[in-house]
Amino acid sequence: MARAEGSSAAFAPTSPLWANEATLHQETAADLTKLTSMKNAGWSSLTNQVIKVCFSGPRSHCATFSHGRGMPLSQLFASQFAVETTESYMFNVLMKKFGKHLDLSHLKTVNNILKQ
Repeated sequence: MARAEGSSAAFAPTSPLWANEATLHQETAADLTKLTSMKNAGWSSLTNQVIKVCFSGPRSHCATFSHGRGMPLSQLFASQFAVETTESYMFNVLMKKFGKHLDLSHLKTVNNILKQ
């Protein structure tokens, strides 16, 4: 229902696209090779229980977030705050699902700080 280009401001954290019914480049929705941002009418019209986020295209490096709210995404982002999901990801596991390696070895932990 949507595609967000990482360097585009279209889906920035404060963008109204998250919560409104406007579409963006809807005519490109069926072309799975496109990389530009897109939002089609399904964002505001189809009720859903799960959000699937894919980092590398529509079918790879994906993680699901089951919210169980049964509402269109425009309504979810306009009215729901701190939505709990069924899935619970540790950050390194989530990054692996997105196809990214996360090296935490250089970070200080509370135990390492207290030992110093």
